[in-house]
Amino acid sequence: MESTQFWHIDFNLIQVGDYALSLIETLAASFCLLAFYLLRQNKQLSWPVAILSNFAYFLFFYQINLYGLMGLQVFLVVYNLIVWLRGRGTVAPEIKRLSGMGLILSAIAIFMPTINLTILLAQVHELAPRWFPQPASFNFTDPLLAVASIVATVLLAKHYLEAWLFWLVIYGLCVVIFAWAGVYLTAGVYMVLLGWAMREYLEWRVMLGAKKGKNSN
Repeated sequence: MESTQFWHIDFNLIQVGDYALSLIETLAASFCLLAFYLLRQNKQLSWPVAILSNFAYFLFFYQINLYGLMGLQVFLVVYNLIVWLRGRGTVAPEIKRLSGMGLILSAIAIFMPTINLTILLAQVHELAPRWFPQPASFNFTDPLLAVASIVATVLLAKHYLEAWLFWLVIYGLCVVIFAWAGVYLTAGVYMVLLGWAMREYLEWRVMLGAKKGKNSN
């Protein structure tokens, strides 16, 4: 009997009804939650742990045909590596508000690339059948989440409060998509991230309000 590589989704740890929990999903989810916990504790170790999660989710998303989110992991590896090497991420943010024009430009930055990426991913199994033998799943929603995550990451790096509103929508959609795809552990992880994003948004609002009150005195 041919053995299955540990990174393959058929390498299962447990079977719960129709849901087979694979090792690669377990590793990706565990590293993801650990990274966010360490980030909450202002630990620089959060960045290399996040990179491990990105590598694991790259392999996982590829195998469930979420090619947009798979590609997002490449961007996140580069971003997390840069932040880690620069020693950033533990300094209290200088929170700002995004202007109306900024919101419009952010929406354009999301939807224009999403349209192009949707068209590409709809044909990727025909253009590169050797590397992408299966058609993309959730076409449009998958690339939308990938592009929106990049825009939200940039806004968050610039400490815009509205970045957390983007993440609330992104994480909420991810929960739905992953539950629909039957990858329930990852759906659960993103439910945790959804709650975390809500908490961060409320905390940033309080911090911004306190800053405005201090400046007005």
